Amino acid sequence: MSKTFVAFTQAGNDLREVQKLNLPCPRTGDLTTCLYDDSSKRLYDLQTVKGPGRKCCWLINDAFIQDGTIHYITPMDPLYIALPILERGRNSSNESEGRFRMLDDLLSNENEQASDIGRLEKVDQFVAQLDHLCEKKEIAKDMYAYRLDDKKALAWLQKKVEHLVQRLPQIAPPSTFTDDPKDKEELDKCYKQEAIYLLAKYLSHSWFLKLLDSYGLEQIKDEADKSEISSYFDNDPQVYMRSNMSKENVEIPTKKAKTGPAVPRSLAKVNTKGMRTLASMWGGKK
Repeated sequence: MSKTFVAFTQAGNDLREVQKLNLPCPRTGDLTTCLYDDSSKRLYDLQTVKGPGRKCCWLINDAFIQDGTIHYITPMDPLYIALPILERGRNSSNESEGRFRMLDDLLSNENEQASDIGRLEKVDQFVAQLDHLCEKKEIAKDMYAYRLDDKKALAWLQKKVEHLVQRLPQIAPPSTFTDDPKDKEELDKCYKQEAIYLLAKYLSHSWFLKLLDSYGLEQIKDEADKSEISSYFDNDPQVYMRSNMSKENVEIPTKKAKTGPAVPRSLAKVNTKGMRTLASMWGGKK
């Protein structure tokens, strides 16, 4: 049975006939839903935004859509999915840097868990972009074997961080920093930290730590949930308030205890003194 939902994407993207792919999450290894557009040969990430509050729905023109969750469809770099696959396929050890393997061989080992993994080869420029992560060895004419290179992979991730750092001031302009050189240095550190945490959704924990270490940064919070680490704060606003504010400044509303049986609205202004409850009609004789 098909499911209808509302999703937002960039202006100009015509994604009416995308195909659903089940691919391994680059962070946890669990299957996750991605979308593939056959016309543009691009891979897209399907993100779902959920928050506290009442359930809702969408009313668009004359159509009623029951699922009121907000979804976002954003372009995804397939190298994020390739990185853990290449790392597992390398089989490196302290004595060896690992072995070179054909791309078909690497992907076929993942096929048991994710049957759509072979579709990565159809993504535009995917094979060519493996040079950002791998050493490449030609074993026959136009046939290559690949081996993950940690230095290349780290340099590629650092480029992603630098790109985000340039964009973050447009999203979150600094308001508490001055032109003092120390403030500028601290601001740059904050932006890099934020950029790495944004990328962490697409990285294993080991690569997340390597990326932090490459900038001389430390993890500021333990990852509480494998599926959500994009925010530093707790999902529950009350939990966040308790942990970040003093008790004197925070008042958490509590439910008032009931002092007696509820009275129907129709009897709210009626003198009920001496009236028996309905349950007392079946009570035993005293």
